[in-house]
Amino acid sequence: MTVQPENRNSHVAPDLEGLQVPVGDVHPRERNPRHGKPDLIKTSLRAHGQYRPIVANRPTGEILAGNHTYQAALELGWSHIAVTWVDVDAEEATRISLVDNRLSELGSYDNEMLAELLGELPSLEATGFKQEDLDHLLKTLAPAGDASEQLGAIEYRLMVTCRDEHQQGEWLEKLQSEGLQVQALMV
Repeated sequence: MTVQPENRNSHVAPDLEGLQVPVGDVHPRERNPRHGKPDLIKTSLRAHGQYRPIVANRPTGEILAGNHTYQAALELGWSHIAVTWVDVDAEEATRISLVDNRLSELGSYDNEMLAELLGELPSLEATGFKQEDLDHLLKTLAPAGDASEQLGAIEYRLMVTCRDEHQQGEWLEKLQSEGLQVQALMV
């Protein structure tokens, strides 16, 4: 399958347009121990474009950070890519390449916030996450013995602050009449 090259600026965020170079001006790092996910990166590039530059060493044109983004851009038929240049020796180039990969690997998530953010989206398309990832995350966050875990369903909760016991009773009655399970709490 032949991919048609895209317009030079169509895939790059406006603030990165001045950083674009022909894809032939840079090349992948030969000794890159990191295996990436170019297919997922292609999905992201199609949906969001290039929103951050790759990093290359000016003396050699070798890509130090963003090798898989470069590979995905080539597979998409891009003729240009946004690059930030550094001017370093071979040892420093190796250190930059290693630390870029290692720091992303060592990072972690606030799982509750991650679940919340993913749950707010109408679709997980072009996020790098699948529905199974969200389901697994929600399952790990569910307290042991939680009814939602037992039923395999997601439980959505709502807290309403009332001004007094009377108003609380009215809301309980309204929500129960809508067929919702309602529990009164005093905080």
